Amino acid sequence: MESSNTKRILQDIMDSESNFEMVNKFLLNADYLDDYKIITISDKKNVLPEYFGYKKIDEKSGAGIYSIFLENDLHFIDKKVLSDYKTCNKATFKIDYTVSFDTQAVSYFDNMLKGKAIPETFRTALDFIIKQNLNIDVIPYIVENSSKLGNHSIREAMFDTLRSCQILRSLDKEYYVKYGKIRSVFAESENQRELDELIDVCEKFHLMYQTSGFDRFEYPFILLIVMTEIYLNSNKSSEKKTEDFLHYCHHLFHNLPLRIAHIANLFFSKQNNSIFFKKIQKGKDKTALLSELENMAWDLHHISGMEDIFPFYDNDSEKFVAKMILTFDRGLIELIETKPTLALAYSLKRSENFPIYAYTEEDDFLSKCTSSYLNSEAAKERAAKMLEQELDLKVILDKTKDLFLKGELLSVGSFL
Repeated sequence: MESSNTKRILQDIMDSESNFEMVNKFLLNADYLDDYKIITISDKKNVLPEYFGYKKIDEKSGAGIYSIFLENDLHFIDKKVLSDYKTCNKATFKIDYTVSFDTQAVSYFDNMLKGKAIPETFRTALDFIIKQNLNIDVIPYIVENSSKLGNHSIREAMFDTLRSCQILRSLDKEYYVKYGKIRSVFAESENQRELDELIDVCEKFHLMYQTSGFDRFEYPFILLIVMTEIYLNSNKSSEKKTEDFLHYCHHLFHNLPLRIAHIANLFFSKQNNSIFFKKIQKGKDKTALLSELENMAWDLHHISGMEDIFPFYDNDSEKFVAKMILTFDRGLIELIETKPTLALAYSLKRSENFPIYAYTEEDDFLSKCTSSYLNSEAAKERAAKMLEQELDLKVILDKTKDLFLKGELLSVGSFL
């Protein structure tokens, strides 16, 4: 079945008003859905067993283990699971619960390993992860910091931290629970081999940054620069600013990212009260602004990484993958909470995913801004442009930064 038809079926399934309706629609269309899986929040009506979704460690700061769902009860659906429930009233399936450590969380573990002071909330989070036997990865730390390997001092410091990362990835959980101490399950020689592989991954990411670029980072970075330029140079209403931003999304990227649209609206309507955007201020040096925007782009990358499970996982099509991130960053938490996800459908074979977002009070406002871009003709225009034009985001990012520094970004209509 063509991807567009599959997407329509999945959209209809995930738009169901109840989990019971979702299950029935999935069963009716199962023959067309190949290896597609759906992870969705529970409606508390006991249609299917419920599984762990996320854990807030500290109510005051918000620090915790977050997924894109912001619900602690999730359902996992695919053809085999529903068939087993239908015939046996039970199902056995694998769930890969993986908690990614962002840069700050990695630094806390590194300090803990070296006997330095750490927040008690980090120790509480680590205790929870270990006792729940959740998997751990450090991909956010690696992808965010590999771009800086050209700086010798940063390179040496990062490789030193990667030693801690390797111990974290191979943590002896039983030993930690019993004695409260940290050690690896591997011998020193095996840890060194694993560390060498981590360093090799970093080198490959660094080379990619220097040559072809990294779309999953460059895309949000460009959009944040455009948002900031509109904010700095427009006296229009927040609604008009959002419309201008969506104009760029439509004409430059031929795409209309709903989560990014909500984040843009957060910027334009609530900038003074936003934790994420608090460092973006009028009158600030533009070079300093670009540095802040680069860090913020990584936060957006980490969120999209919880939806896009494909690059770092094997193709075990029977396994469900539930990605989470341990973070103490209140700005990142604000972004996750801005547009939570109701359901996520994905196919490992096709490397495709389709999120459905929860309704928020901003949706009615945004529907006015997006009305001219959500009709079928606008969608067809974007689809046609995407087929005929392959965007080089590394080139576009470099040009966008240059025009931003010159104050000419909004005046170059032919470029954007």
